[in-house]
Amino acid sequence: MSIDFTMNKLLIFIVIMLVFKIQAQDNSITHTIISGNINNIKDNTFILKGLKDKIKTELKFDEKGNFIQKINFPNQEFVLYEGINKVYILLNSGDHVRLTADADNFLNTIKFTGDGEHLNNYIAGTDILNLEENIDFKQKYSKSEKEFTNFKKEWLKKYNAHVENNSGLTDNFKKREKRNLYYAYVRDFIKYEKYHKRFVKNKNYKVSEQFLDEFKNIDWSNEEDYRNCHFYSHLISDRLNANFEKEILNDGDVFVEKIKYINKNIKNQYIKDQLLFKNSEYNITYTEDLEKFYQTFSEGIKNAVLKEKITKIYNSLKVLTKGNKSPKFYNYKNYYGGSYSLDDFKGKYLFINVWASWCPACTNEIPALTELTNKFKSIAFINISVDEPNEKDKWEEVIQSKNLKSIQLYANKNWNSEFIKQYMIKGVPRYILIDPEEKIITANAPRPSSKKIIQLLNELKK
Repeated sequence: MSIDFTMNKLLIFIVIMLVFKIQAQDNSITHTIISGNINNIKDNTFILKGLKDKIKTELKFDEKGNFIQKINFPNQEFVLYEGINKVYILLNSGDHVRLTADADNFLNTIKFTGDGEHLNNYIAGTDILNLEENIDFKQKYSKSEKEFTNFKKEWLKKYNAHVENNSGLTDNFKKREKRNLYYAYVRDFIKYEKYHKRFVKNKNYKVSEQFLDEFKNIDWSNEEDYRNCHFYSHLISDRLNANFEKEILNDGDVFVEKIKYINKNIKNQYIKDQLLFKNSEYNITYTEDLEKFYQTFSEGIKNAVLKEKITKIYNSLKVLTKGNKSPKFYNYKNYYGGSYSLDDFKGKYLFINVWASWCPACTNEIPALTELTNKFKSIAFINISVDEPNEKDKWEEVIQSKNLKSIQLYANKNWNSEFIKQYMIKGVPRYILIDPEEKIITANAPRPSSKKIIQLLNELKK
C-alpha cells in the first residue's frame, strides 16, 4: 500500500523551520540536555537521531526509567525512535528539555516540559494527527471532485484547530503556521487533476471549471509568503514546473530553456533569484551547453551570494568541457571478474553509463542501451554502478535478471568515489562519452533512447 507520508513529513519540517526563524539561539553554548522518565520500559530501545548531522544517540535508562542525556551539536531537528514509532523534537543550544511517556502507549502519552515545551508538545501532537490522517495516496486522489473537496476542507479545519488549541504558541507562530497549512491545502488541489487522471485511468480527464475557483486570487508574487511559508515556495515551484512543461516547444537544451523561462515569467526578484538558484545548483551539472546555461543564469540573478555559489560550480565544470582530459577511475571491480581502470580502454571510444539498481530511469534505458551496444561494436560500453554497499546484491540481481552482458563495474566508494565526484555527478543516470585519447567528448551525453545519441555515435565513425 502506498501511503501519503510526504505531506506529513513536510508539515513537521515547516514547523521546525518556522521555529528557527522565530527563536534566537545562544551560539556560545554548544550542547543541550534532554532528560525525563519513560514508564514500562522492557526491551524497548530509544534512539535520538539528528536530522542534520545524522548522529545517533541511544538513551540509557536506570531501573526506574529515568534518563539524562547531553546532546552536542544542537539547533536542529531530532527524531526520537522507539521501534516503528517516532516523534520529532526541537533542541536548541542551552535548553534543558524534559519528557515523560509510557512505553506501552508511547506516542499518545509523550509530554514535554522545560525549555521549548509548548512547541515540542505541538510538534508531538502534529505527529499523532498525521498518523490519524494517513490515507492511501491512490485512495485520496481517486475521490470524486466533491469527495476530495470535502475531505480536504475537513483536513484544513482539523489542522487549524490543532494550531488554535495550543495556547502556548505565540500569535506570530500561529499566523505563519495556519498560512502554511492553507498553502498545503491549495497544493493538493493543484495536484488533483494529474493524479486523478492516473489513478482512475482516464488520460483525458480535466477538472471542472469551478474546481479551482477558490484559489483564483492567489498572489503568485508574494515575497513575504515565499520567505516564511514553506508550502508557498513549493506551490510556486509546482506551478512553474507545470507551466513550463506546457509551454516548452523547441528542441533546445531543456535546462537552459528552464532558466530562460524563469527569467521571463517570474516578476519578483527575490523569488526569481531563489528559483534560479534551485534550478541551477543541480541542473548546471546536466546541461549540454554549460556556457549558455551560465550566461542565461547570470542575466537573471541579482543575489550576489547565490550567484557566487553557482559560479563556483560553473568554474569546476569548465574542466569537464569537450577536449579536456577525463577524470580517471582505478581498479573498479567487474561483475564478470577482474577489475578495470579508465586507462584499460585507451585507444577506444568509450560510452560510460553511471547508474544504480534502484533508479527506474536507469533500468528503463537498459533495452536501448543494449541496442546501442550491439550496433556500435567499435565503442566500449562501460556501466558503473553507484549502489551503496547494502544495495550491491540488488545490483547483481538486476544484472542477472536483465541478462546484461557488457562490462559492469562497481564504483569502489559509490557516490564518494573520486571519479563520480570529479564529474560532479549528483543524480543518475548519467552518460559520458570519451575519445580514444581519454579526452571528453561530452560529460552529459544524450540518453540511449534518444535520437541524438545515434547521431552523435554515427559521427564518431567518420
